[in-house]
Amino acid sequence: MSVLQAFADESFREDDHGGFYVLAAAILPVERHAELREDDEPLLWIPDIVAGAVRARRQGFRDYTDHLAECVIELQVDTRA
Repeated sequence: MSVLQAFADESFREDDHGGFYVLAAAILPVERHAELREDDEPLLWIPDIVAGAVRARRQGFRDYTDHLAECVIELQVDTRA
């Protein structure tokens, strides 16, 4: 079994009146890092793509999330106390 590493990125905080906040994470085998990484940049572009796709879906554009449907799990959490 290969070692996994998670990368998280946050995006798209909207207004307090029905807005939303997206935290996306990508979990990848360590062996894939060299293949996906350029220079020493962290792999934050992967969760950023997912966060953008979720935002687009919430705004009525499903194309991006349809492409990611087999590898994305979306959870909705009510953060209002």
